[in-house]
Amino acid sequence: MIFFQTLQQRNKWLYVLGCIVFVLGIISLVFLLFDSRTVNGISLWSLPFRFSIASGVYIFTIAWLTYLLNNTRVRKVITAFIFLIFSCFLAIVFIQMINERIIFISRDTPFDQLMNQLSLVLFLFFLILQMWITTLFLKQKKNMHSQHFTWGVRMGFVVFTFFLSILFAFFLFKDKNVYLEFLQFERGLPFEIQASFYLGLHSIQIIPLLSYYLFDQKKQVVFFSIGYVVLILVLMVLFFLKSF
Repeated sequence: MIFFQTLQQRNKWLYVLGCIVFVLGIISLVFLLFDSRTVNGISLWSLPFRFSIASGVYIFTIAWLTYLLNNTRVRKVITAFIFLIFSCFLAIVFIQMINERIIFISRDTPFDQLMNQLSLVLFLFFLILQMWITTLFLKQKKNMHSQHFTWGVRMGFVVFTFFLSILFAFFLFKDKNVYLEFLQFERGLPFEIQASFYLGLHSIQIIPLLSYYLFDQKKQVVFFSIGYVVLILVLMVLFFLKSF
């Protein structure tokens, strides 16, 4: 396919990493369907599957969009950090799965606590990296494409980074029961938290795509992005109001 050929040309290393991650996701899905082992009612393969697919989508997106940055050296640094952070994340997720544990849920042993702390540290590094990437896109003066698409990419990164900041605080301060609800993501989980999670997680894809195909002015992209953030916040507030 032309998309994958272009993606490989734009960033070979992230293309390879993304393919590996998607293969791990497919393998996890197979075991998810046939392996009945659980921890606190959650399948051992649920987190590896969900994390692999979400990571693969993000890695492909970054490989595509960071090509728009003018500085080749900066793109190489971003690639190296993404490769390192996600390799470590995946290693932790699958090591805990092999040990029949789930990060943030399993806290009984010193090794569990170590893996949880390492995951939070990696999340923090990832958040800082995302802030840096967002700043690079905002500071780059030359349009990467049309003006409305350029701002779609910028606002996509801004909203995604904002969502990551909320998510990091969520994981930092919430208790084990909230992690259980968050990781289960079953149909019974309130619509508000599911919708806000997916809107935030995929803002880095949704806003640039809509800016490319639907909008033709910078102000349209900016106003849409503001409304997008407001919608995420309203859904989160509704969820927490129902929780109390």
